[in-house]
Amino acid sequence: MSASAEIRLVTPLMARQFLNGNAGNRPVRPDVVQGMAQTMGACRWRITAEAVQRSRTGLLIDGQHRMQAVIRSGTPTLMLVVDGLTTWVVWHHDGIHHFNDDPCPTCYEWAADYPAAAWRFGVDDTRETSHG
Repeated sequence: MSASAEIRLVTPLMARQFLNGNAGNRPVRPDVVQGMAQTMGACRWRITAEAVQRSRTGLLIDGQHRMQAVIRSGTPTLMLVVDGLTTWVVWHHDGIHHFNDDPCPTCYEWAADYPAAAWRFGVDDTRETSHG
């Protein structure tokens, strides 16, 4: 499956479904969610290049605050959504290496797809993940 990108009307129900794949992300910041929800509720949300990102296994890589805000506001909102990514983008998407100093359980999922890279970075590709 290749990745696809499209602008979608994300409904509260869809946001809940996306959040079902929200494992291993950093804690939600309620103040950020509240600010986004107010903007969405006032119909002032604007589409940007900042995509909601999901892996081919349904892992929510980026977008948990936006999904929480859609639910809180109750307002269907247009957003760029990218589906079908390989999960190694968890390691790349924010420029932070999620190993050792900033452990991220989902980062190990990509090791099965890229064993040579996993070996180079010292990732145990036998580690079980919630999305394996």
